[in-house]
Amino acid sequence: MPQRTTPFQAIVHLVRSQVADPNVTVTESKMLFDPQLQDHREVDIVIEGELDGEPITTSLEVIEHKRPAPVTWVEQQIAKHNSLPTNRLVLVSKSGFTKTALTAVAAQGGWVDTIHPTFGELDGDTTIETLYADLVRFQATSYKIGVVRPEGHIQINPVFGDTIVFAEGGSEVGTISQLAQEALNLKWLITRYMIDAHSYPGRDGLKGFSCGIALHTLNYFILDEEIPKYLYLTGLEIFGSFAFQQAPLPLNSGELAGRQFASGEGEIFGSKGVWVRTKDPKSAEAKLSVRFLSSNPIIAKTDERSEMLFPELLDLPEPTDLSVKFEQLEDEGTVGVAP
Repeated sequence: MPQRTTPFQAIVHLVRSQVADPNVTVTESKMLFDPQLQDHREVDIVIEGELDGEPITTSLEVIEHKRPAPVTWVEQQIAKHNSLPTNRLVLVSKSGFTKTALTAVAAQGGWVDTIHPTFGELDGDTTIETLYADLVRFQATSYKIGVVRPEGHIQINPVFGDTIVFAEGGSEVGTISQLAQEALNLKWLITRYMIDAHSYPGRDGLKGFSCGIALHTLNYFILDEEIPKYLYLTGLEIFGSFAFQQAPLPLNSGELAGRQFASGEGEIFGSKGVWVRTKDPKSAEAKLSVRFLSSNPIIAKTDERSEMLFPELLDLPEPTDLSVKFEQLEDEGTVGVAP
């Protein structure tokens, strides 16, 4: 989350991010150092790139008042950026600018510019299209593991979530429940659940899931205290609760400095957010971005290697025969979805 943002600022940031060249970075609520004050100042949006091999910084300050931006606000922003490393200042006002404010900008000799975006109304017939966001919620509740017995055969057993998983050499790594949670956060697994649940005819009635993941390449072990020996872990089957939801994302037309886009704002699964779509005029390729504005948005935890107990999971290739099953509310059995 940026340090501070508004729906309008978030929309402006997403539009500029989507249309930016590959070698340009667009950052929202970035701190720039002010050598005069010997302190950092927050800038709404900062665009950084190169021009003729030289670094260049374009700063955007955004205001979302119902009335046109006054000359006092414009003067404040100009004074602020006079001592910041800003090569070009762009002032963005949702409601335009007063005549005096535009005169003050014109007096700056071209390094300050203004943008007054236009938007379609956020209700009625102005919705040009409605997209839909999918949300899947799943939580592991029980587990089975496959281990290689000393005799050489593979044994499948139920296991408690607090069972310790060991690395080669006998060092503790984490528990089975932690292993399962990190496995369920793998991007390819989440994507698989999204696709399969979306295309499932009874998706609104789904209540449970199970999936099996092969682990034989990762050198994990389980201790059999009765022998006692470390048994090689070959696979993990996860069972748990599952739910599917869908939220509409109505799009309204807009224009920002000659760039056409579509956007909307509202609640997405109970969290406040905005969404923006742009299209490349040459290739017609579309980009869609969603930004949550609340402090606790419902999003999947990223699988960052440095934050994982079992980072080796990231080395697993996406299986072509992933075994995924869903359980319906009205059905006591499970229905396979994977091929």
